[in-house]
Amino acid sequence: MRQLFLAMIIAIPALGWGATGAESNQCAGGAQFPGKYLKWVKIAEPVFQKQHLNLNKYNIVIFDDPESVTVLFRSTDTTCEGKGSTGTRPDFEVQISKKEMRILHYNYER
Repeated sequence: MRQLFLAMIIAIPALGWGATGAESNQCAGGAQFPGKYLKWVKIAEPVFQKQHLNLNKYNIVIFDDPESVTVLFRSTDTTCEGKGSTGTRPDFEVQISKKEMRILHYNYER
């Protein structure tokens, strides 16, 4: 879990989380993000472990929708151009129901 949390902290500045409440912490040289997102990452973590994803090769992105939260592992070399995963590794997502706090589905994206 510690590796996953560290990967989130490293990835957050590059993800543009300003719209969801994260902000740069210039004093500490790190990043801040709402703690409510950690519970969704914890729910998704067993699925990520089952897939044997190398955390060093992915950034974590969280999409907060009204009914669900999607925790996405996105390849660190992904570009903003094109559809689907544009990195050398396919993205992997886990969608979680907010109401039931259970995994709805998970899949690779190419």
